[in-house]
Amino acid sequence: AKDALVSVLTAGTMVILDEADFDRFAASLAAPPLLAVDTEAASFHRYRDRIYLIHLSTRDRTAVVDPLGVTDLSALGKLLSNAEIEILFHDADYDLRILDRDYGFHASRLFDTRVAAQLLNEPGIGLAALLEKYLGWEFAEAARRVGEAVGLPGPPVGRRRERAPRSRLRALLQ
Repeated sequence: AKDALVSVLTAGTMVILDEADFDRFAASLAAPPLLAVDTEAASFHRYRDRIYLIHLSTRDRTAVVDPLGVTDLSALGKLLSNAEIEILFHDADYDLRILDRDYGFHASRLFDTRVAAQLLNEPGIGLAALLEKYLGWEFAEAARRVGEAVGLPGPPVGRRRERAPRSRLRALLQ
């Protein structure tokens, strides 16, 4: 059993499931010069999109935040609006709209890698294409492994897997 619900998952990623751990994580960041942000939202069986995960990364720390467990994300709003922090997104349009709608958050100093790729006339402007070209990462394989680690379904391989219930993630952290 664990004392805190912050766990180191694959490659040092912290999984944050409650307010106290989120506040500690946000305070520990102080004012990083660069903060990468991504949201995961779902609307397939809903009338309105809803954010289910928020990914935050600095040059040396990464966290996945559960906004269903962390209801006060004001520390994130302060980081996003801090003009001394460059906020990095890939294809920021959707993320920024949903962060504004749900939390009233705005990025003050923004860099969007998708827009940059378009301006540079890159043949592939998706995140996977850019990561493979510039960093040599095989994004699909890395995503599949992380997904399997937390019980998310991937493409069918021989048999269909069911989506893991939210409690499965909590069980992995204990």
